[in-house]
Amino acid sequence: MAGAAEQTAISFNTLIGNAERADQLFRDLDKFSIDTPFEPTEINNAAKTLLGFGRSADIVLSDLNLIGNASAATGANLQSLAVVFGQVAGTGKLAGQDALQFINQGIPVYQLLSESLGKSVKEIKKLQEDGKITFDVLREAFAKASKELGKTPIMAYRSIFLCPRSNYLVF
Repeated sequence: MAGAAEQTAISFNTLIGNAERADQLFRDLDKFSIDTPFEPTEINNAAKTLLGFGRSADIVLSDLNLIGNASAATGANLQSLAVVFGQVAGTGKLAGQDALQFINQGIPVYQLLSESLGKSVKEIKKLQEDGKITFDVLREAFAKASKELGKTPIMAYRSIFLCPRSNYLVF
């Protein structure tokens, strides 16, 4: 296991370009993984993907929280979500193929955008065709959905009952 951790640390250092910041991110991600239904390797791999698409070390944890909530709520593969989220971040806008990748993962991206922007799905698709669904708009839609998700017991349930690394409940 130490070999995988060392390789991840090297990858983070290479992607970030700052050993101290890479080490801090590695520690932050390890803490983050404890309270999620994901294994540290899943979190680290998704983080490497996001970093590879140009996301900064300062925002990766927040991105992982958003896509992690989406994954936990829908059963979508975290790594697949990191890839498509990173693609949209890299290009700066949501393309049709990106939307299809989200939909194939069980993420109702058009509905999320519709609810976030207060527009119909038809209007959202038109905005997308016109290149007006930016990454920031998409990220905000994920943030709003994640905030709503926090009002339901699903994340608490998944953290308590499905997370193999979670602590025992203490009463």
